[in-house]
Amino acid sequence: MKYPNDADGQALANVAASGMDMSQPIPIEFAIAAPDESSSEEISAAVSTKGYRVESYFDEGESDFVEGDDDEFGPSWTVYAIVITEPSYENVVQIQSEIDQLVSKLGGKSDGWELKVTQAK
Repeated sequence: MKYPNDADGQALANVAASGMDMSQPIPIEFAIAAPDESSSEEISAAVSTKGYRVESYFDEGESDFVEGDDDEFGPSWTVYAIVITEPSYENVVQIQSEIDQLVSKLGGKSDGWELKVTQAK
């Protein structure tokens, strides 16, 4: 299968190249960056009304973070919207768009996705 030449297409192409059956539904976890705890609670509530399973996490950040440093290393809230669906390009893009529309008015923004693959032992 051929995928568009963007970040989502490249990620899905890599997964397909690894041998995963792309026609089977699998849990996909969509990360949503939230500006603070209150927003993460509002985002969690809004996303759950659309049928997504929701998990919310606080990351304390790096111990040497100084206010004004790169936000990537500071404290942050992330809400995860989890859905079981076929990992197609169309599904990934459509879900991200739906999430963005839902959470942008609450201060949230999509921050990537990953397949939740369990390894057999």
